[in-house]
Amino acid sequence: MPSPSRTCAHAVRRRLLRRRRPATLIAVDASAIVAILLGEPEAAAFTARLHAEQDGRMMSASTIGKCWPRPRSPGARPDGRKRNTSFKRCGSRSIPADAEQTRLAIEAFVRFGRHTPAKLNLGDCFAYALAATHGGGALLYKGEDFARTDLKSELKEA
Repeated sequence: MPSPSRTCAHAVRRRLLRRRRPATLIAVDASAIVAILLGEPEAAAFTARLHAEQDGRMMSASTIGKCWPRPRSPGARPDGRKRNTSFKRCGSRSIPADAEQTRLAIEAFVRFGRHTPAKLNLGDCFAYALAATHGGGALLYKGEDFARTDLKSELKEA
């Protein structure tokens, strides 16, 4: 039988290792990252939401390229260093699109693509698929396009 002091120490250690609440995964669309990088009015709310979940921020690898500027846009550098550094500071994990996400992205394009009121492009549809498969049906985004889908906004969930 373990000694009472060992049992107490073990219980304290277990309590310290437990999360205070379950881990949450946040699916992030490129529009939220671009809003932060450009200092748009929503940037503070997006930043606060991202910092609330330090470990669970993710973006579809298929949408990350949308965060990089066009060569002649304000703040752009030919090598993309400024935006690349800022993107890394946001701390989002890149999630490669698997067969299931690709299927969901194509279905989303049929349901919510350019020909519908949501007007999602294919990159948006990969963000949609990531939120559907990993984000619990919620996505951090800017604008009204995703509001016309069946996803929830991460800002409203916070």
